[in-house]
Amino acid sequence: MGWRSPKGPLQRTSKGVRVTMSKPERELLGRLLDQLRTMLLAGADQPNLRRLFPPAYHQAIDAGAETEYQRLMGDELVAARLDAIDTVTRAIDDDALLDEAGAMAFLRAVNQLRLVLGTALDLSEDDEPALVADDHPLAGEMHLYHYLSWLLEHAIDCLS
Repeated sequence: MGWRSPKGPLQRTSKGVRVTMSKPERELLGRLLDQLRTMLLAGADQPNLRRLFPPAYHQAIDAGAETEYQRLMGDELVAARLDAIDTVTRAIDDDALLDEAGAMAFLRAVNQLRLVLGTALDLSEDDEPALVADDHPLAGEMHLYHYLSWLLEHAIDCLS
């Protein structure tokens, strides 16, 4: 992608972490985060959100405990995800410096986008979306997933 910032998406400074994404990258991330916010507000039970809300109890015998866990924790989990989205949206809109908590919110928000897109594409650990042919019907979505993976990796490197 020729429009990526040459410095990478984040840069650690003595005062915090600056989002150094290009304008097209900021706009893309903002649109994706808006779509994710809409999905979260529509309800956590949507199939493409299942990786954001994995079960705490996996055995059929624990179905009641799982239902209770989701009832007790569902709103809190959604609120935490929305908070991360809001933090990143403000940072990319206002060119704000992120503190450590804000930088971690950036990581969480990008990872949430990756998980939702990966779920929609039915990707597994064995898939290589970067190697998809440009004429593949889902090439754009696969390239977007690859970009989000790059973005997440770079952010982790910056914060490590």
